[in-house]
Amino acid sequence: METPVKMNTYPFNLNGPDFLEFYGIFGITLLVLYYFIRYSSETGSTEFISLTDPYLFAYLRGGPNEVLRIVSISLVERGYLSAHKDSLEMSKYPNSDQELTPLEMEVFEFYRNRIKATEIFEKSNFIKHCEPYQKELEKHNLLPDEETRKIRKIGYYTILLFLFGTGGYRLFMSLSAGKQNVWYLVGLMCLFGFVLYTLAHTNLTIKGKKFLKKLQGSIQISKSITNPDFATSSPSYSDALFLAAVMGGAYVTTEYVYAQELYPRTYTSSFHSDFGSSSSCSSSSSSCSSGDSGGGDSGGSSCSSGCGGGCGGGGD
Repeated sequence: METPVKMNTYPFNLNGPDFLEFYGIFGITLLVLYYFIRYSSETGSTEFISLTDPYLFAYLRGGPNEVLRIVSISLVERGYLSAHKDSLEMSKYPNSDQELTPLEMEVFEFYRNRIKATEIFEKSNFIKHCEPYQKELEKHNLLPDEETRKIRKIGYYTILLFLFGTGGYRLFMSLSAGKQNVWYLVGLMCLFGFVLYTLAHTNLTIKGKKFLKKLQGSIQISKSITNPDFATSSPSYSDALFLAAVMGGAYVTTEYVYAQELYPRTYTSSFHSDFGSSSSCSSSSSSCSSGDSGGGDSGGSSCSSGCGGGCGGGGD
């Protein structure tokens, strides 16, 4: 008959409820520690950051796919493209008064024939145009650069080792002793693992998230307090494009009604404020072509190798 392994070392000699209490405190402490590891490398003043390209803000908020959406809307507004429900096509008489950027020209050429707007996310030839946005935002520490990603990765695997090492060893001991009521411990391990993964795979840095929220907040204040007529006025094309890039969501569907038909899964009635949902904006080199992204500090596919968890991932 197999002899159960004795647990004589603290905290493994605690009874079930006491160990669960210990493990809960232990796990929360490690998660807080990981957050402060991130905080130490991802914060800084946002007072002197001056970014004027609306496509930069679109990339910061929603990754490369959001840049493509805002570029498409910009081209429709300027008369280069025509919107037909969920499709786009080159206008019969495109406006030739304004010079297009290389990215805008690529998008313009892509819709030479009428096709579904979201098909652009399946192409990879736009990646090279996304990389400058990635690098610029990394330079300002708004997206994680190589060093920040390295710190995140080391911290993530170290904390994960302590979490799963401690919980896993106690789980092994309990099962060896013939105890079957281990589901609370398994649940805690899964919960802590999920929270840690979420913390480690956010697309924006802490500074980037703070910067974006501050900018969105200042716009909201200017709409409701400083300039109460803002919401009913008609902003200039450049202002409207800037607001669409920064705010996304409800602002886009209000200002550009057709956008909800072009990208129904992204532009709904709520604001999107972070890369998110979805996958990583910079963890793989195929981001501009992997799908569609919405908001959230978590995030899929990417343009260079960095944000950790999300820019692309849906279909529109």
